Amino acid sequence: MSTESFPFVLSTAFSSTLSGGNPAATVFIGDAKPSDETLGVIALNFTQPMITYISSPLPSTDNNTAVFDVRWFTPVGKEVPLCGHGTIAAAGAIWSSPGMVSDDVDTLEFHAVSGAMLKVHKGDGRWYEIRLPAGSVEPVSEAEWAHVAGLVSQAMGKEVHVKFIGKGGKGFEHMVLIELEPEDDLEGCVVDNSALRTTGFYINIITTGSPKNEASGARFVSRMFAPLRILGGEDHVCGSAHCVLTPYWSRKLGIASSGEIKARQVSPRGGDLKVSWHQDEETVGLKGELRLLGRGELFV
Repeated sequence: MSTESFPFVLSTAFSSTLSGGNPAATVFIGDAKPSDETLGVIALNFTQPMITYISSPLPSTDNNTAVFDVRWFTPVGKEVPLCGHGTIAAAGAIWSSPGMVSDDVDTLEFHAVSGAMLKVHKGDGRWYEIRLPAGSVEPVSEAEWAHVAGLVSQAMGKEVHVKFIGKGGKGFEHMVLIELEPEDDLEGCVVDNSALRTTGFYINIITTGSPKNEASGARFVSRMFAPLRILGGEDHVCGSAHCVLTPYWSRKLGIASSGEIKARQVSPRGGDLKVSWHQDEETVGLKGELRLLGRGELFV
């Protein structure tokens, strides 16, 4: 029986430290066409929060842009249509692999199975910027408010002060955003995220304005829970959650279009982002650092 081998890179996005950010594995499958089942099994073996599969470079009409096909799989072997941190991790893996792209390339273009096209731009040092679709939220009904607010208080082990609950608009219907008061101490709470399994949404974003003791300069903080979709129930740093967080807080804070805001996800690992809402383009810009952790060869 013949054995294929694929190089891989491990890294963590939205942090410069080993203990921070959101880890991901990037696997370079070249021109091979592994079955969906095989890709899922590989993801199960890596047990990283996200596994990103990258093709060989595709034709490009721009000498400064390299183009790749991309697919994302969760550690339970399920494919997802979009992953911000997995894409930034893949970009760092490509730029750190000698000979993968020419020195002139400062933009990577990724084409997903879903039809989405993502671009990552190389910034200063280890900072990278990705553009994602912007999402909106609309207030939930009174009945939904009571239901979700009760579950959030249950998850956080105390009665919390809910300021707003909104469900995602077109393309983000699976998300709910809950704003609490900074005094509810989102970072310090030990959250029983299993209580959020029945909110009616599989991505539950809890956010507050910047606490008084926030040292990073972030204007808002957040945590994201998806107990029905991810191992452990909490995403360390979620790029796609900021597709709705960024427009929401830009409006609240009176930030002009394309204005940059510092944000922090206050999960136990934690991560720092610079975010911007580009209203005319209906996109959100996410900037984050990347820390490489290791590389190796996978045998299939």
